[in-house]
Amino acid sequence: EDRVHRHEARGPVRPSETGYVVNRNLTFLGVTMPVSFPATMAGGEMVKFRGACVINRHDFGMTDGMGKIHDNVEVRFDVNAAGWPNPW
Repeated sequence: EDRVHRHEARGPVRPSETGYVVNRNLTFLGVTMPVSFPATMAGGEMVKFRGACVINRHDFGMTDGMGKIHDNVEVRFDVNAAGWPNPW
């Protein structure tokens, strides 16, 4: 298991006017918190999700670089799932 980050596949994915809204748990440094973010999805033989959310890194225990790194940071991701025709 990666100690730094892990995305847990729990919670709903709902259609929205511009794509999807994803509600998931995000874990950094052993701290898990719920996040909600807009995402786009492309289907076919491979499902592809792309999205981003802003987190406060201190909420996850990330204290290195205080005063040098902003508290709120954007987490971007691309997920490719092969052989998963309809995950939702």
